Amino acid sequence: MFGLFTPRATSEGRMVYANTMGDAGLYDADNRIHTCLGRLNKPKGHRPMCLSVAHPDADEEDRMYVLDSNPRKGAQQCFEVLERTPRKWRISLLPQWHWRLLSPPPFVHQPGYQPSFITSFTTMVDGDGVSTIYISGDGGIGTYSFETPRHQYSEPRGWSHVGEWMLPFRGRAQYVPEFNLWFGFSDLNPNHLCATDLSAMYNGQQPTAPKIWEDLNLPEGEAWLPKQLELLPLGGGKFLIAKTFAAGELGGYFSLLTGIEMIPGDGGDRQALQMVKHKCARFVFMDE
Repeated sequence: MFGLFTPRATSEGRMVYANTMGDAGLYDADNRIHTCLGRLNKPKGHRPMCLSVAHPDADEEDRMYVLDSNPRKGAQQCFEVLERTPRKWRISLLPQWHWRLLSPPPFVHQPGYQPSFITSFTTMVDGDGVSTIYISGDGGIGTYSFETPRHQYSEPRGWSHVGEWMLPFRGRAQYVPEFNLWFGFSDLNPNHLCATDLSAMYNGQQPTAPKIWEDLNLPEGEAWLPKQLELLPLGGGKFLIAKTFAAGELGGYFSLLTGIEMIPGDGGDRQALQMVKHKCARFVFMDE
C-alpha cells in the first residue's frame, strides 16, 4: 500500500505506506522524518484504495481512508481510516496516529454478493469543506458514496447507494480546480487520460461521458499489459503520467513517465482543452 497525504503548508512530501502484513509508516520527505503508524486492523490486500481527505477544520490533520479493493462477502474489516489522535488525548508515550475501523460498504452484506473489485474512486468537496468519497465496483455493484465527518468529533454519515451506473474511470479520479473537472484514466482500453464533470453526482445523476486524450501511443505487435496507472497534478495545468507495464511474453516490468500540459480553448473554454505532450522517459525494473 502506498498513498500521498494532501500537501500542507508544513510539508508537501508526506507518504503513507504499509506492507502485506499491514505494518504501516509515514515518511515526511521534506523534513526527513519517519513515523511508525502501527499495524492496520487488517491488511487491505493488493493495491487498496487510498485517499487523503482534508478535514473541514483547518487546524486538524488530514485523514487517510483505506479500502480493500477486493472486499470479501461479509467483510467487517475492509475499510478503515488513519487519523491523528486528538490533542487533548495525546500523551508522549502513546502513538500520535491510530487506525480506526469504519463500517464496510453495504453491498458486502447483500444476498448473492460475490467478491468484486473496486474499479474506480474519487472525492467531492461541498461548500462547507466536507468531503464525500465515491466508489464504483464491477459485478453490478454500481456506485456508492461515503460522507466523511463534518466536525472533529462527529461520526461519518456513512454509506449511500448513488446509482447503478459506474464512474467512467479506471482507478482514481482527481479534481483539478483550474479546470473544474475530474481527471483520471479512461475505463476503456488502452486507458488514456480523460476528464469530465462529476458534479451531477451531487443529485445522484450519472456523470457525462469523459473527453479522452491519447497520452501514449502503444506499439503495434507488442503486448504491453498495464499494471498500474498514476496521475500526479503539478499545478498550472501540468501533470505527470506514470504508467507501469508488464512486457508480455518477454516478462519484466517497466514504467513510462510522461509530462503533459492541458491548454484551455479560446476564451478559457474547458470543453476545448488540448493536451500538449512534453518529455517522456522509460525506466526498466531489473531483477537484481
